[in-house]
Amino acid sequence: MNEINEKQLAALLDEHAELRENMSNGERDDIDEAQLKQVTMGRLQEERMTSEEILREIDEQESLDIENEIAHKEVHIFKYVMYTIEIYKDVELTLDRLRNLMAHEYAEMTEESLIHYLKDYESAGYIRLNETKTGVTVSKTFLGECALALVK
Repeated sequence: MNEINEKQLAALLDEHAELRENMSNGERDDIDEAQLKQVTMGRLQEERMTSEEILREIDEQESLDIENEIAHKEVHIFKYVMYTIEIYKDVELTLDRLRNLMAHEYAEMTEESLIHYLKDYESAGYIRLNETKTGVTVSKTFLGECALALVK
């Protein structure tokens, strides 16, 4: 079976070579040029972006920019909270005092969003919220100090 296939393949190759020999140089050049154009057009179509792809890329970049801006803001808030705790380390920093200090720096921040951030920091182990006679006090942990050192 392989012998028959090899013979057929050899016959086809011989026929192809004979056809190429009988062609004039102009015909060969035309075939080569047509093949080159076909390859070039295929590559151009692959490289060319459609308008939908361009719009999708722009949307992705805009969403990444928004996410980056939000992340920078959150890092700034984290640093502010941690530095405020550091400044008030000799005095018990209560949640009310921290809220008042944050109101001066972040007027747009609501009490709910501050509590949300503080709960996130507490669940991550960066700060500790303790119930005392004076109210809820805020202190940072060793992990919080390490995280602050990383974002400096």
